[in-house]
Order: sequence, then C-alpha cells, then structure tokens
Amino acid sequence: MLSPLFVGILFFVVSAMSAFNTIQTTEMPKDFDSISLNITDYQIQQIDQKNNSVKWVLKAEAAETSDDESKAKITKPQIKFFNAWVEKFAIDGDWADLDKVNQEIVIMDNVILETSDKSIKILTNKMFFSEANPFVEFSETWQVTNDKGYVIKGLKGKLSKSRDIIISEGNASLTKVADKLKITADEITLELKSSTPVKARSNSILHIGDDKKLYANSIDIQANGGVKANGAVKVVTDAIECYSANMIIIPKANKKPQTAIFTCNPYVIQDGNKLFAEKINYDFDTGEAHLIGSVHSG
Repeated sequence: MLSPLFVGILFFVVSAMSAFNTIQTTEMPKDFDSISLNITDYQIQQIDQKNNSVKWVLKAEAAETSDDESKAKITKPQIKFFNAWVEKFAIDGDWADLDKVNQEIVIMDNVILETSDKSIKILTNKMFFSEANPFVEFSETWQVTNDKGYVIKGLKGKLSKSRDIIISEGNASLTKVADKLKITADEITLELKSSTPVKARSNSILHIGDDKKLYANSIDIQANGGVKANGAVKVVTDAIECYSANMIIIPKANKKPQTAIFTCNPYVIQDGNKLFAEKINYDFDTGEAHLIGSVHSG
C-alpha cells in the first residue's frame, strides 16, 4: 500500500506536468491589442468633477471593445447630454464608434437628435459628439426642424450644446413657411435667442415673394422682419434691378417687406438705363424705385 505522503507527492508531480503541457500547447495571440470584449447592456458616463453631476451618459444594447475598453464599436447607442443634472438632448442611432480616451463618439445611420423640450429635431446619417466640442456636428443628408417653424439644410451642420445656435455650412438653406421666408447661402447661422436670429454669409440670396430676390455677401434678418444686407447688394424684380453696397429693409407689421433703402453708391437699371443717386428707396408694394439726391445717368 502506498503511503499518504507518497500519494501526495505523486499527485503534485502529475498536476505540475499537466499544467506545463497546457502552457506549452495553448496558442497565445501575437497581438494583444487585437483582443476584444463583447459586452451586452453597455453603459458609460462622464462626471463633472466640479459639482459631481452627470455630464453625459452612453447606453447601448451591445458593444465590442478593445481589451482596455478605450475603443468600442457600439450597437444601438443612445447618448443623453445633461447640464446641471437637467437633460438637454438625446441622440439615438444604429451604431457608433467610441474613442473613450478622447471622449469622442461618432454615431451613424438613422441618427435622431431630439431636445428634451421637443423644440429641435435633427435627422441625419452621421453625427459627431465630443466632450471638448461645444457643438454637436452632423453631416450626410441632414435636416433640422424646430418649434419656431424653421427648417434648415446643408452639407454640414452644428448644434450648440446650449441648444440656442444652429449653423449650416455648404449649400445652406433656411425656410420658415409661416413668414414665407426662404434664404440660401454658403453659411447660415440661426441664433434662436437673438434679436437678429438669421445670419447668412457668402453668396446669400433672400427670396422675397415669387418674383423678387435679394443678393448680397451678407444678409441679417431681424426677429421683426427687418433686413440688413452688405456687400454687392442687388435686388432683382421683373421690371427693375437695384444695386448698392449697403441696404436695409423696413418691414410691415406682418413682417413682410415694405421699403428697401439702398445707400453707398446705389443705382438702378430699368429699361436698359442706369441711374445713380445718393439714396434709392424701393417700394415692394408698387415696385417703384425713388431716387433721392444728385440723380444722374451713367
């Protein structure tokens, strides 16, 4: 009969040989960075260190992450952004790429951003959220609508995290059906809390009714319907063309244009004739231009 001591020693030797054989025969990955973790009910959040409040939360059905979880490909993500514990907006999409180190998330396909007060809704196929960026950026066939009746489109767009500034860049357009407003430009900024909410820059065109257009380098539209235009200003109608460096439009009570005042080397072209003046007043109702001071042909 084997003694208990001998049995114990024999068991230890056999176990050690088995472990050694396992180490020798197990194939270890050559690139440890290629290791990924599949996680269901994925969630991370960012805390404001100043007041210990939640800044944003990312939830998802599933995520495939790197071994250190610094990067992740996420399925059905939802991002909620907060300010002083109050939710400001939520972003949903089909999937996303997360860079946890830089606190950056790219959300893609069927992306919807909606503010918590339901005032703004953005539909797009690509959205960029970053901890350091004061704006949420979006591209690829997007459209913004809001409760004020504005509809905004363009190649690239931005929404401030404070929810009060929307910027459209590249083939930008803004419409508001209730005010019969339509404006296009290379860049349009909508500042919802400003007394001058609409600012168009570069190749700006304001459509005034069906038969009148205002062209300028920059066009600012005030909340009361007033307009300021600067740089290569031109108003074109079926009967007349008015030109100047600067122009303002005085609106009616219903925000429709009443009178355009052209200053800084203004002139008109009518029936092939060019007439200069110190100031030109154009009446939108009658379609007549009144030339004031030192009128002469050129």
